[in-house]
Amino acid sequence: MIEPTSTSASLTKRDLEVLHLLRDGVTEAVLEGGTAWVGYDHKTSPRTIHRLLRYMALSNVSDDDRGLQRYVINGTGRAYLQRPELADEVLAAVLAGQPFTLQGGQVVLI
Repeated sequence: MIEPTSTSASLTKRDLEVLHLLRDGVTEAVLEGGTAWVGYDHKTSPRTIHRLLRYMALSNVSDDDRGLQRYVINGTGRAYLQRPELADEVLAAVLAGQPFTLQGGQVVLI
């Protein structure tokens, strides 16, 4: 298991709220210009979406180049809903350039 760095910052309460809104697999997060939405009625900060991308919790499902970016929760994001502290371990592995997989709620280095 890779240990989080002392400079890592855990997911915020808002990050987890957004993941909960996306967990059904039907709702998408949308970025357009400087505006971000989760579903049709939950506005959020673009920084929240960018942070979730940095933590590899979202996958891009955009199908055009017109500036509209669409994202859905992925397996990593679902794992964070079960164990939020896993996010720092994932980020530490990414920053260290270590290939990994998630198994049983743990980061396993490959």
